[in-house]
Amino acid sequence: MTAGSGARVRVITGASAELAHPDAVLWAAGYAGRTGGELGVVHAASVRLAELLARVRAEAPGVAVSAHVAPGPVEQRLVAESGTAAAVVVGGPSREEVGALATAVSARARCPVVAVPPGAVWDAEALPVVVGTDGDRLAEGVVHTGFAIAAALGTGVRVVCCTSNQPVNGPVATSTAQAALAVAQVCGARFPGVPLDVRLARSQPVTGLARHARLASMLVVGAGSTSDSSTSYRLLLRSEGPVVLVGPLVREAAGR
Repeated sequence: MTAGSGARVRVITGASAELAHPDAVLWAAGYAGRTGGELGVVHAASVRLAELLARVRAEAPGVAVSAHVAPGPVEQRLVAESGTAAAVVVGGPSREEVGALATAVSARARCPVVAVPPGAVWDAEALPVVVGTDGDRLAEGVVHTGFAIAAALGTGVRVVCCTSNQPVNGPVATSTAQAALAVAQVCGARFPGVPLDVRLARSQPVTGLARHARLASMLVVGAGSTSDSSTSYRLLLRSEGPVVLVGPLVREAAGR
């Protein structure tokens, strides 16, 4: 599934009770409230779960919240439940732990996986959803997911194409930009009510996308490799806000 209005949002707060962090749960409650969904909390242990749920219900009183304890490998549990979720949201006390769990889950998840860094909160203003793409054959699923999220949130999409160190008017950059624009227009036609802005940035992907993400509700990128050197993983360590990982199963489904 792709993130959309009214679909269920499932959340994991950490790989164990010791790693549990409320920021991801509170952020997910805000997401559920903004998209008309409900919140399902999957927790690795019952320790402090009641306290966490009480805080969520106090800060998001209009959101239906359910919870259950899932002992054992949380990665497997989240992957299993991703088929009926609009999004899986993960968090923890450090970017490294959040990034590792989000990357592992997104590799097999059937919905987008949102990595929420410590301290992330919703902005009062409806900021756009930034989508990073180079217009390759898998880009359509990533851009489509960004549009679906933006439509559910009632905001716009900014598609950012980074050309590394290539001159913006050179043949390589021009070809890449044209491919990204074509994908953006195809996806935009499916969501005619969502404002579209396309930007070309002469920078490395991690640098350019992290910069644009500062003025966004979230950053959406494709994910496939579990390598620590992958662009998506490095963005997880650097981005100041939530990063949405669109794994291979989601890209294939959204790009059909």
